[in-house]
Amino acid sequence: MYLRSTPVLALLASLTLVAALPQPAIADRGRGSDDRQIDDRRSDDGADSRSSSRAQQGNVRELRFVARMRDGDGTVARVRYQERNRNGQALRQRFDVELKFAQPGEQFEVRVDGRVVGTVTADALGTGKLELRRTPDSPGELPIPSDFPKLRAGAVVTVGSMSGTLSRQ
Repeated sequence: MYLRSTPVLALLASLTLVAALPQPAIADRGRGSDDRQIDDRRSDDGADSRSSSRAQQGNVRELRFVARMRDGDGTVARVRYQERNRNGQALRQRFDVELKFAQPGEQFEVRVDGRVVGTVTADALGTGKLELRRTPDSPGELPIPSDFPKLRAGAVVTVGSMSGTLSRQ
């Protein structure tokens, strides 16, 4: 009996060691990821709480805002804005509007702080997208207009009759 249980104990010990080895962390950097490498954390007085970290990164700042809205007919819209700056110059800008549950063919004018930035038309499934990029590189993406407003938390976005306020993500 003693001879038979020794290999079983050795096998269990080796499995325990393998299970206890640390697993490498794999970061999800896919489209729509909520991972934040660098963000802009400012107090009410405007002081940057991560200035030393930002200085090490070449003064890189990333802003992310989102607004969600719904109308009485069940149409839902989500607006996202991302901006990545280095030393005050925009490296990347993205403004996206996604519609769901709209009437097929229905058009929605998109405004930011009262300024028209585009139009979204619902497809046959009642969904629609507006994708504005600083440098468009995919079909369906459009360039951000040169007079696109400087976005901040609290900016008002309207999609058709729906209205929402951008908040920090």
